[in-house]
Amino acid sequence: MTEHQTSLPRLRTTAAESDGVGGGLAPFGAAESVELLVDLIGATKLVPEDRLAGAADRARLTGSFARALVEEGIATSAGIAHRHAVQFRLPLIDFATTGVDEQAVLAIPLRTLERAVAMPYELADGVLRIAVADPGDVQAIDELRLATPHQLELAVATRDEIVGELGRRARASTATAVPTVAEDEEFEFDMAPEIDLEADDGLSDEPLVRLVNSILFKAAEDGASDIHFEPQEGSLLVRFRIDGVLREIQRVPKQTAVGVITRFKVLAKLDIAERRKPQDGRISVNAAVAGRKLDVRVVTLPTVYGESAVLRLLDQSSKPPTMVELGLSEAMQVQLGKIVDRPTGALLVTGPTGSGKTTSLFAVLTALSRP
Repeated sequence: MTEHQTSLPRLRTTAAESDGVGGGLAPFGAAESVELLVDLIGATKLVPEDRLAGAADRARLTGSFARALVEEGIATSAGIAHRHAVQFRLPLIDFATTGVDEQAVLAIPLRTLERAVAMPYELADGVLRIAVADPGDVQAIDELRLATPHQLELAVATRDEIVGELGRRARASTATAVPTVAEDEEFEFDMAPEIDLEADDGLSDEPLVRLVNSILFKAAEDGASDIHFEPQEGSLLVRFRIDGVLREIQRVPKQTAVGVITRFKVLAKLDIAERRKPQDGRISVNAAVAGRKLDVRVVTLPTVYGESAVLRLLDQSSKPPTMVELGLSEAMQVQLGKIVDRPTGALLVTGPTGSGKTTSLFAVLTALSRP
């Protein structure tokens, strides 16, 4: 490894550290900072001049050299986040591992979080733990401190992760705030165009309608294959099946439970007066804000504590995966390929609900469907 090669990571880090207010280049203006960084990185001769020039042009437009380096493929978002964590001695957070506490998210207005590129992920004992993309942005940190009475504890996450989490919550708040489909076609029912998620059925009040809407939207957003409504002695348990695993999402108060089931029965055109027999129906819903077109199969079943319901969400808008995209190991791919290539025989596919049986067979049929 040459001397130039060993110096490149340090120069990339300098670019990341210099991004934003308080990032280490306070004496310079934005233009001077960009030019200085271009000269420093250009001196190594390790980055092609055209790509470096492209990054400089992007930085002049956005004011963020670190983002420009990522967009040009010179640095990675994860690499910049890692360096920020090391530089400021802060923990590096992965939302997939730590999760995001919804109460923490509500502690700061969404618009403030979007401006600061920050995402709260935990609220405990009066301390709000929040991940930021650039801990050197003093103005953004100050705005966050002013926006909440809680003490802040900072961490670092990649800009892509934070922007993704903020986007999901922005779309969710938009969906639940929209009064009618006519004003913003976030949801529409194909089977009965005259009925929408906000339609007055004469039975459900507005808070109940919004609760049902939010559950459906969150299921579509999270990629759930099923929604289970299970009546308990004191509440209605709501669980999503995601990647084959049932996960508790929330508990609806007992006094609201009957209304939730009734609302789904109305949308699925089931008999709301019949509560002693199993029923099944169907809803076709376009969850455009979640990027999914869903065919919802609704099944109800009487239990000791009231009616339970299971909604199967069939994504009609998703592109069928190829055999390579199924996520099988290389050895299993080879074995499955040999079976599929046989001219005769039978293939038995087994597994629990939501494990991917239909998806796997769809991928196999797609591979076989050729001229």
